[in-house]
Amino acid sequence: MRKIILLVLCVSLSFAQSFAQSRLVTGKVTDESGNPIAGASVVAKSSKGGTTTGADGSFKLSVASTVKSLTISSLNFIQKDVMIAANNTANASLVASAADALGEVVIVGYGAAKKRSEVTGSLVTVNAEKLQNKPTANMFDALQGKVPGLQIYNSSGEPSASPSIRLNGVGSLGASSTPLYVMDGVPIEGGSIVSLNPEDFESVTVLKDASSTSIYGSRAANGVIFITSKKGKVNSSKITLQTQYGVSNLVKPTLNFFNSLMNTKQLTDFWIDTRYQTPAQIASLLATYNADTKWYKEFYKEDIPMTQVDLNISGGGGKTTYYVSGSAFKQEGLTYRSDFERYTMRTNLTTSVNNWFKMGMNLFGGYDERQTNPYGSNNLNRVFHCYASPIFLHMTQMA
Repeated sequence: MRKIILLVLCVSLSFAQSFAQSRLVTGKVTDESGNPIAGASVVAKSSKGGTTTGADGSFKLSVASTVKSLTISSLNFIQKDVMIAANNTANASLVASAADALGEVVIVGYGAAKKRSEVTGSLVTVNAEKLQNKPTANMFDALQGKVPGLQIYNSSGEPSASPSIRLNGVGSLGASSTPLYVMDGVPIEGGSIVSLNPEDFESVTVLKDASSTSIYGSRAANGVIFITSKKGKVNSSKITLQTQYGVSNLVKPTLNFFNSLMNTKQLTDFWIDTRYQTPAQIASLLATYNADTKWYKEFYKEDIPMTQVDLNISGGGGKTTYYVSGSAFKQEGLTYRSDFERYTMRTNLTTSVNNWFKMGMNLFGGYDERQTNPYGSNNLNRVFHCYASPIFLHMTQMA
């Protein structure tokens, strides 16, 4: 009987000693906006004990009395070590990892985000870093060479012209081959892209194969170009002002072609050699029209300026983020009576009511003026001007 009592006392003392060397730590894990993070991993520093947070972000963990801190981590958040307070609590606020979020999540339709590993279709995402600082009037020019299979055709040199876009070639001879354009979940017309400021775009996702029709139906038969506008970030206020200036001229091969045409002496010598006119007739002609006109200089301008000014303010605090931008763009065309001016303003406001409900407001306003040269490419006042004789004077030269 004495042995049984001694054994019970020894076991009781050992249990009491073990209990005295551990403590129960409680806490809550939230994000920067104060929203609870469910499923976060909570591990005792230098120990094998660990647990995960519940739906409300709280946890309970029994740790040894020698443990001084906990390691807390969660997907898309930066890992953090938290010291255990004297009252056995350890609360943590995790900071989102923007790089991880962009790398693992893509926009696929109606504003929904999915992990890239879950998307079976062919898609390419072009981020803001590749779109910004491009002196272009529209987003299409900034996308050239960035997406395999994306063909951009510019049939006009007008600064206000909208290029033709084709994904993997022409899909139909009779029907439209233009892809569907969606901005922040709302379908828009392709012609309105030139009225938007590319500096406001966070990313452009191109859905290229038949899987895009499962999201948008037959309208996506030629692919989908999904545009996401910029939004502010919590605890990251920023004011950005940038300007761009450039000049445009005819490309060198075109200039070489125009300069290779005959001047007045070469033309009159050719007429004499071919007996088209006699030397006496040439002398009489030159006595009246003794000029050597470069006709392309009369129809095309040189050093055409392009200016753009962008101002945006972004940031956030608590559960609300904001992005406000304004832009002014002006570019003249190489031909006369060709001009494009654009003024835009955008406001993106987002607030998180709780961990499952988020609301926001996207406002955009723009005004642009477009002037297009009325003479097309097959016109005496454009390409065919090179057939004009250099002997004659232009009206401005005669004045």
